Amino acid sequence: MDFPVDKDLEKVVAGVKDVLSAKVVKDEQGSIREVRVVTEGEKSAQRVARDITSAIRAQGEDVLISDIHVAQVTRGEWNNIVGERLRLNGLSYRTHGMSLECSVTLEYAGRVVTGTSNCTASHAESLRVAARATLDAISCCLPRFPKITLEGVSISVVGGVKVCTVVLSVLEKGSTQHLTGCSQVKSDARDAVCRATLAACNRRLALLLRENRM
Repeated sequence: MDFPVDKDLEKVVAGVKDVLSAKVVKDEQGSIREVRVVTEGEKSAQRVARDITSAIRAQGEDVLISDIHVAQVTRGEWNNIVGERLRLNGLSYRTHGMSLECSVTLEYAGRVVTGTSNCTASHAESLRVAARATLDAISCCLPRFPKITLEGVSISVVGGVKVCTVVLSVLEKGSTQHLTGCSQVKSDARDAVCRATLAACNRRLALLLRENRM
């Protein structure tokens, strides 16, 4: 079940000294369910939690200190996290009769994860399944990354260069946003599909990390 977030309170919490990012989740009755923050780590987690409690209560809201979760990093570590990009580490296919399975391995922040997807064995489907496997790997890397849907994959020639374009959609703030990514097709069109999918997601990664990665 997805619980609503309180953007106004998130701004209040984010204004607390040393807080780098904040997420405030409420339950169906409008009470605060949990508060998750990333801080620079100069103050103890208990002190940060007390400061956050005071800031929230000043807004006429209440929160249990046990519902405040603090992750502490250095400023340099936070900059590295926000600046991280998803990188393609590997791509493989296996056939099972008329079925085709694609596995995509990504590297993110020192982690290596694999996503998979299946389809009917055909050239057109092998392109789309590469994009879906890439999205599956992204969801493994970033569990709080918004759910992204593949809208289309196309290969075209622009200025004499073969290019892959991927269109994705993501539901954000009650409306559907489209993400697009491109990659030059060199030796393998399916590899280009993976890279185009990553390009589409990487453009929004820093923003989505601030809002969702906690």
